[in-house]
Amino acid sequence: MFKLRIVLTLLGLGSVSFSGIAQQDVQYSMYMFNPLSVNPAYAGTRGAFSIVGIYRSQWVGIDGSPKTANVSLHSPILNSNVSAGLSFVSDEIGLTKTSTLKADLAYKVKLNKKGHYLSMGVKTGVDFYNIKTAQGTIIDNTDQLYSNIKSKPLFNVGAGLYYYGKRHYLGLSSPKLIENLYSSKSAGDFKQIKHYYLTGGIVIPINSTIQFKPSFVAKALENAPVSVDVNASFLFYEKIWLGAMYRIQEGCGLNLVYYVNDYLSVGYSYDYALTKLRKYNSGTHEIMFGIDLRKKDKAFLTPRYF
Repeated sequence: MFKLRIVLTLLGLGSVSFSGIAQQDVQYSMYMFNPLSVNPAYAGTRGAFSIVGIYRSQWVGIDGSPKTANVSLHSPILNSNVSAGLSFVSDEIGLTKTSTLKADLAYKVKLNKKGHYLSMGVKTGVDFYNIKTAQGTIIDNTDQLYSNIKSKPLFNVGAGLYYYGKRHYLGLSSPKLIENLYSSKSAGDFKQIKHYYLTGGIVIPINSTIQFKPSFVAKALENAPVSVDVNASFLFYEKIWLGAMYRIQEGCGLNLVYYVNDYLSVGYSYDYALTKLRKYNSGTHEIMFGIDLRKKDKAFLTPRYF
């Protein structure tokens, strides 16, 4: 066998599994700044044309470690209760690349005079898988995994609920509801597994210049332990988010987001692994940018806390 063993090991640890069941969806440490990646009901809830981009380099120092780029945009449609979104994800692990294109549609209803809303959303799109095994270092030319595995589009749909007010939110979603099965003679069977997400957060004023925002995301799938991320961030002078995160039994880290102005924000996070992998990598890095565009005479329907 050649170096693809390393790739398959990473797949089983972090993203995709060819034999058995493992976490398949990409995880983000700055999830609270891009809820649309897992919940279509988030579309349009900022009351602006919003763009978010995240680049994640995981387990730096390990050859073939995961690298993910995510760009999403969403907006209300013609000042109505209907919103739409679009997202693209490129996820590379060793010789494997997954490209995802998804569209979102959401509808919100106002629950009370306090400004509490319930948004309902659907997500649809395709995933393209490509494994370029021929680019690996070949030791055994008779290896059955030698030939490239061509991309195959897999259609999927997802759904979500998102309840929010001025200073709190709670979301429940499943981005992929169809468990597609892809069979390949050279690589075996691959099955897409349904993932379920529960997210939540609240903003608590400390004083006139400091806000405290604890948040969490819980991820569950069949035959795998529940993964939980918790984050505690502080907003200083409506300009700087500074926080710490903990992923139960997996990692911890810090995050920093700066609002350049009312329309542009940039951020960075660093994760340190708490598993045995910490001996072989120098951590995980994420960078983020966010853009909110709106008419000058229109106020945001919700503040920029989430």
